[in-house]
Amino acid sequence: MDEQNPLQTNVGVRIKERRKQVEMTLDELAEKTGLTASFISQVERGKANISLNSLHTVAKALVVPVFYFVAEGDLPEGSHTFGQQELS
Repeated sequence: MDEQNPLQTNVGVRIKERRKQVEMTLDELAEKTGLTASFISQVERGKANISLNSLHTVAKALVVPVFYFVAEGDLPEGSHTFGQQELS
């Protein structure tokens, strides 16, 4: 993949920020999601695209809604958690 697009880069940056916020390593996220640490690292660096299904799995592991990763600009306060809503 030669060119990075802004959405792809933004998704990766948000995954990495959230992962670090919850003090989770790449290996821990990989274990929770069934994805490889190498692939997640590539996504975080904007070098690989992530499918919607995989993004949903990552969102569940990081306890955020999928839109957290694709929203433009700053996220509203409280948008980084599901609160009491059960993940399904």
